[in-house]
Amino acid sequence: MNAAEMDATIRRALPALAGELQMIMASVPGWAAAEGASGVRASDLQRALCNSLQAQLGAVACIEGALPAGVKECWAGWLGRVDVLAKPEDGVESYFETQLCGAEKLYESLWDALKLALFTALHESVSGYLIYAAPETGWMREGQHPNVIFDGETIGVAELLHARYPDLWTACLRGTRTTRPVSLPFEVRTERIADAVIRAPAVDWEVRCVRVQGDGSYGWTTFDGDGWPVLAEAPQAPEAAEPGEEPEPAEATEPA
Repeated sequence: MNAAEMDATIRRALPALAGELQMIMASVPGWAAAEGASGVRASDLQRALCNSLQAQLGAVACIEGALPAGVKECWAGWLGRVDVLAKPEDGVESYFETQLCGAEKLYESLWDALKLALFTALHESVSGYLIYAAPETGWMREGQHPNVIFDGETIGVAELLHARYPDLWTACLRGTRTTRPVSLPFEVRTERIADAVIRAPAVDWEVRCVRVQGDGSYGWTTFDGDGWPVLAEAPQAPEAAEPGEEPEPAEATEPA
């Protein structure tokens, strides 16, 4: 099974995942739903994903899978296990980071996307998927989640964190004092794979899935001790000569 075949498997799995969560939500009493209770937890999404994958592929997926080799050298501190790991016998290993949350937690997708970018850059035979479920109203709130990740784009890690979403990354770093990236691939590329709607008693939910690929072909981005990408200094332009003066010649360098 190659990456394209896994994409197709996930497209078929997502409606089943949404249906399983919908049945759980439908069991919530009306009074509880009116008070904001959804009746589902993040672990329900993990279980539903495992069930929907194994319905097609057999017993190949597990919850809380081990991280791939080489991660500890690139991410300091304690980095949690992957939410769901699928290992088909004849295909690529697929790592899934999942979350079922309100709008206030969607920013965590930025952290999870960078984890998957690292996994996929370290190993060519690995694919990474981000699956998040949240109320439809939460997805519509500006500034609550990294749209560039879920819309499907290619962007440099430094630009992603420094220019696009510094507030969201600050929130991610606030959750831990010691766990920080050390080195990540220069670029992150995402592709929208599938969406699904969960019809809930109070407000409908939306599940979004993107495939995440890290690209280190242009090099790797180094992070400082506070968890931010180190920005390279721009080259200094030579000082302009005064009117009537000749510019100073550049210093010659000895051949290596």
